[in-house]
Amino acid sequence: MQSVGVEHRGRVSSIVYHTSNGTTYWKPNVPEEFVSVKDMEFETWDDAVNMYNTYADKSGFSIRLSTIKRVKGSVTHRYMLCTRADKPKFQDFYSTNSNSASTSRRSSSKAVCCNARLRSKLVPNTMRFKIYDFVDIHTHELIGANAMEFTKKRRKIGYSERNFIHKLSLNKIGPNIAHNLQCSLKGGSHNVHGTKTDLQNATRDVRLFNADRDAQMIVDTLTCRSVNLPNFSFEYKVVGGELRYIFWVDDVSKFNYDAFGEVLGFDATYRTNKYGMIFLPFTGLDHHKKCVTFGAGLIYGETIESYKWLVDKQRKTQLELDIKTSTTTPKMPEKLPLEIHASKIYTRKIFLEVQKEIYRGMRQCYITSSSELDDIKKFNIAHTNKRFKVVNSYVVDFDAHDTTVSFSCMGFTGVGYMYRHAFCVFRYNEVEMIPDKYLPARWMRNVLPDRVHDISNRYSAEDDEESVIRRNMFELLTECADRLRHKPDSLNSLFVQLKDIKDKVFKEFSFDCNISFLVLANK
Repeated sequence: MQSVGVEHRGRVSSIVYHTSNGTTYWKPNVPEEFVSVKDMEFETWDDAVNMYNTYADKSGFSIRLSTIKRVKGSVTHRYMLCTRADKPKFQDFYSTNSNSASTSRRSSSKAVCCNARLRSKLVPNTMRFKIYDFVDIHTHELIGANAMEFTKKRRKIGYSERNFIHKLSLNKIGPNIAHNLQCSLKGGSHNVHGTKTDLQNATRDVRLFNADRDAQMIVDTLTCRSVNLPNFSFEYKVVGGELRYIFWVDDVSKFNYDAFGEVLGFDATYRTNKYGMIFLPFTGLDHHKKCVTFGAGLIYGETIESYKWLVDKQRKTQLELDIKTSTTTPKMPEKLPLEIHASKIYTRKIFLEVQKEIYRGMRQCYITSSSELDDIKKFNIAHTNKRFKVVNSYVVDFDAHDTTVSFSCMGFTGVGYMYRHAFCVFRYNEVEMIPDKYLPARWMRNVLPDRVHDISNRYSAEDDEESVIRRNMFELLTECADRLRHKPDSLNSLFVQLKDIKDKVFKEFSFDCNISFLVLANK
């Protein structure tokens, strides 16, 4: 075997050899500190894997775990091979025989019988592994740095990637856009694990995993909520082993119903796209005049992700409006006593409507005549348009003892707050506060208790201990990386520290390849 030169592919280089029979081989050209040698020992098997992985990354190939030998149940030998080590497997393609029963398609194989490998064995009476066979000659070209993203190792999708895909899918974002987002967030496709096809396959695998157990997963999830969340309840019915009916309502929905349930609506026109079943949301209007949910049900249906998204959006809007009402002061040009009082008790949406009525009672209404009988004052109110032309007239009765009013327009009965004609009379009689009897709870700021907005009541919130810790870890890392912007030496120092932590974690905890998929599928 004769060396014929060095082949360069970006940062990856290899020494090329030719044999007398015309066969070509490639040997990685990497610094000696990354090369394994015979009789080298490692504290654990994971140390050996990490070393060979580092060597493979710098050499331009990827590895896979292979044979494990055991004696009386104990591991004695472990092998690692180049991913192109197997014999090629091809399927015939019958393009000219139209009568053939075979429908095999054209295929290709990455396997080329590569002999590159690392074999190790357990050192007797220890947990250490020693290399007894190391082959660094490959029967194929090595991959350049610009193509490493397409290796089997770099295309492997881990828990974080699967979780990312899953979360985006809940917001109607598919695997293709998920891949594009990751490329943008990580600075290019070469930094992303998996291609678009790999992400599509991962999405398909989750669906297939859930296919025969989705109904039970719904029941299990709602059962868990009924145990862990206050005042959560649900009912379901199974017919012939099939989930036919399910209805659920949580603490927030019950509070909403108590406060705003005088009018309830439901819509039975929604059908789930997979099962063709009817989805029934029960809804009403809250004190911000926004839609709220009192409960929901499925008839012959099992898909609830869209409902969960919708409910979270509704609750977020309700919380944002509550915060806006309590932390901001509305514009009050006239600063009327009635106006100031209304701003302190109503939600912002309702206050703006009441404020409009107060101003119209001052500018577009006036008293044409009045009379008094048994301490009840009767006022005739002229109602004008914007051009101050009288368009209607109303009668308002006012009891000065208890500030009771009755009016012919029936505005309060229809909307639940005072109309301009009443405010015109209040202003004339120097009433500076809206009487309590005309303040229905449904329009008040504090009609709902604070716990309605607890994080635990959000369907999409992950507030379990592990999720909180993971989120805090990412935030800490992001804060440190942001602080070290434009300081490459300090960033590299942080990277080295993180790598040391990773090596320690990987050394202490072995990885179960089934955990990430199962945990994600059961979320």
